[in-house]
Amino acid sequence: MKLVHAEIEYLAEDGTKIHSDICPKDCDPSNLTEAHYKKYLHVCLEEWLNKSKGTCGFYIRDENYVFDCERQERLLLFRYVYKKHYKLRITILTLLLTFSLWTNFLFLCGWLY
Repeated sequence: MKLVHAEIEYLAEDGTKIHSDICPKDCDPSNLTEAHYKKYLHVCLEEWLNKSKGTCGFYIRDENYVFDCERQERLLLFRYVYKKHYKLRITILTLLLTFSLWTNFLFLCGWLY
């Protein structure tokens, strides 16, 4: 017998992974059609739609399908750090530009060969 696996997974604003297994009883595919389980899935889907901002996923799959959120976690963390350190990025770019301008000036004056 094939088993069914269901999960909801998304990344919170701070990059924390929210994960819940929402499998049917005994992971049995025949339990997918139970009315209370269907309502539960709808509640979980609403949570994902309202909180995920499109990260990770909501899925029901057979036992052999693999779902991985790791790539999206790295991307969200990069975006978080990138936004948080805006002033540092500007400072580094300013220093690089200043160094480049001074190097060109010294070269044009003949002081740097």
